[in-house]
Amino acid sequence: MPVLNEELQRHPVDVSTPNGQLFAHLRWPDQIEITIDPGFAERRGDQETGEQLSRLARLLFAARAATYEGVKKQVLEPNVPHIERPRDIAYREAYEKLAVEASSNDGSVSVTCVGLQFWTVTVAPGSADRIGTSGIAQAATEAANKVVAELRQAVRDLRHETYKNHD
Repeated sequence: MPVLNEELQRHPVDVSTPNGQLFAHLRWPDQIEITIDPGFAERRGDQETGEQLSRLARLLFAARAATYEGVKKQVLEPNVPHIERPRDIAYREAYEKLAVEASSNDGSVSVTCVGLQFWTVTVAPGSADRIGTSGIAQAATEAANKVVAELRQAVRDLRHETYKNHD
């Protein structure tokens, strides 16, 4: 795995929302930084900011998954067919149901993730006025990194549970 990790370091992931006002940068293994154009949250409000952050999360993790799979195929298994065993299917099905949630320390932003496919970001009412766009970006970064850490642990636990008694 060290070779895979080293190669991933050379492939940071950057995404933005279609409106070009919210941005996410991923440094491997899973360090996320979110930025938002100045004044966005104040202009658009808490709900729209949360919706755009949810869109950004989906885009980021789709790009992350594509990058990871692409690098993994190049480094670990070029041109090798993958045979899916029953425990692999059980793992994938359980993975798709994993759910984690985390909030920023101040509670202004919370992130919920189910199976890395469904992402919801909620901005607490009044946050745009109270902490502004930069505060929301900081809180979203904090909540995103917390949820990724929790998801990483949940995946480790699931992997151990699924494969512990197998070769």
